[in-house]
Amino acid sequence: MRIDRVTFLLAIALMAILIPASAVATVSLLKIQGGAGNVANVDVAHQLLAAESDPKTFLSTPYAHIATASCTVIDTQPASKALIVQQLRFVVEPTSASLLAPVYVYPNTTCSGTPMYWYQPTRDIPYSVSSLDYMTDSFVFEPGVPIAAGGGVSATASLTVDIALNGYTVPPTAVP
Repeated sequence: MRIDRVTFLLAIALMAILIPASAVATVSLLKIQGGAGNVANVDVAHQLLAAESDPKTFLSTPYAHIATASCTVIDTQPASKALIVQQLRFVVEPTSASLLAPVYVYPNTTCSGTPMYWYQPTRDIPYSVSSLDYMTDSFVFEPGVPIAAGGGVSATASLTVDIALNGYTVPPTAVP
């Protein structure tokens, strides 16, 4: 009986020593890392270091309606601001044409050159007047697509689609 009590007390003492050490080891191995491989840092007081940003630099455009194969501008920036595109949002509308046609998004306002993104709807939507038949989709760019100051984003499509973007503006020198 005495051996059981001694074993029990030793087990409790051992747990009291090991549990805090394992908790500290677990916490010290935690790191916050972005999709681009950037790791967040902490200061000597173990507070997360973060950069302040001006909310006026964030950009969320309204949806641009594209119903023809002609070039449609989604966003333009003044010569005093460059743009980093972080996300594209798509709403594919049901039409009588095949919805499996691609949508090309360009890093300029002329729909020329190599597209920055090529969107292919994942399924064909039967023609309907119900808004429930609309297909929404989005794509996130990590760390983002740079658009030079004075530039913009445009798209062409062979189907009816609405496109919007999220991003943030930076000084013109930040984008070559």
